[in-house]
Order: sequence, then structure tokens, then C-alpha cells
Amino acid sequence: MTIKGWKYNIHAKIITGYLTILICLILSLLIVINRMTALQNEVDFVSKHDIEVHDLANQIQKNILDMETGMRGYVITGDVEYLEPYNLGSRSWPDNYNKLHSMLSDNSSQQRNLEEIKPLILNWQANTGEYVINQKKANNETALNKHFEKNTGKKVTDQLRTQLDSFLSAEKKLTVERIEQLNQNNRNFKNNIVCDYCFGDGDYAGNGLLPIQFDRENDQTSDQDHSKYYQFRGRFDNKNQSEYS
Repeated sequence: MTIKGWKYNIHAKIITGYLTILICLILSLLIVINRMTALQNEVDFVSKHDIEVHDLANQIQKNILDMETGMRGYVITGDVEYLEPYNLGSRSWPDNYNKLHSMLSDNSSQQRNLEEIKPLILNWQANTGEYVINQKKANNETALNKHFEKNTGKKVTDQLRTQLDSFLSAEKKLTVERIEQLNQNNRNFKNNIVCDYCFGDGDYAGNGLLPIQFDRENDQTSDQDHSKYYQFRGRFDNKNQSEYS
């Protein structure tokens, strides 16, 4: 009964050891999956958010260039077909601006920079684009000459380009920083996996072998005890037989 209980305790220890290893491996796997998910989210943010922000800012720049080119083409030729890019740009830039503004909800500084650009676009559109087109339609060459002599429209467009370039430079810098941080996180993740494998799994493996080794030692001890027991029993039986005889 004692031997059976002793053997049962050994097997219980072996099972407990392997269950501990299994739990540790499951926890390690969950940690790895969680970190991989976080890295994937960071990659998605950079690849989707940042690229779309750059694209929208470039689209706004293109809309302004289209309006300026269409206005100048119409003034020079008088052909209304040149107003198509102007009309397209004037319809498109507010939508692109609103989308870009909403995407910068996580960056109040860049939102403010963008908000400073909007009045400049409206100013140029009202006081240069629409004004020049209307004067051309009215064949008011005198008003057109005075407007271009003041060079008001060019000053506004130069300021617009400067602020848009500054805005894009800041966004590109943020993207580079996010990519560097992403690469650093990826390196840390790989290092953690290597450390877990070298130290954590080694301990798990050692812990897993200990119960087996302990069991074998106890099995050997048990065999020795059984052998001594049967040797003693044999001597006892022989002695009894000799006494009776």
C-alpha cells in the first residue's frame, strides 16, 4: 500500500511537471500572437493611414495647380474648355480637405497647420480665380492688367505652396519616425523570442526532464528495495525450514 502510494505520488509529479510545461507554452504562444497582432496593426496604420494622408495632401496641391492652370489658360485663349480643370479642382479640393482633416484627428498640430491652409485657398479662389475669370468673361482687360500688375494672386499661391510643402514635410517626418519605431519594435520582438527560446524553453525542458529522471531513480530504488525484500524473505524461509527439519 505504501509502495503504491509512493509510486502514485511520483506519477502525479510527472503529470504536474508536464502540465506546467504545457501551460507555460500556451502562455508564451498567446504572448507571441498578441505581439504579432500589435505589430500588424502598426504596419496597417503606416501603410494605410500615412499613405492616404500623403495622397490627400498631394491631391489638394494638384487641385490648386489645376485651378491656377485652368484660369491662366482661359485668360490667355478665351476658350471655356480651359475652365474644365479649374471647375474640377474647385469641386474636388473641399472633399479632399475634409477627408484629410478627419484623418488628422490623432494629430492636433497637423490639423492646425491644415486649417491655416484653408483660408488661403478660399482667398485665392475668390479674389483671384473667380475674379479673373469673371473679368475675362466681361472682356475687362483693364481690370485684368491691374490685377496681374499687383501680383496678388501669385503671392497667395506662393504662400500656399510653402505651407503645403511644410505640411507634407512634417507628415513624411512622422512616417519615417513611425517606420523606425516599427523596425525597433520588430527587432525587440525577435530578441524576446530568442531569449524566451534560449532561457525559457531551456528551463521548461529541464523541468520536464527532472520528473523523468526522478522517476527513473525512484524506479531503480524501488527495484533495489524489492530485491532486498525478496532476499530477506528467502533467507527467512530457509531458516524456518532448517529449524523445522
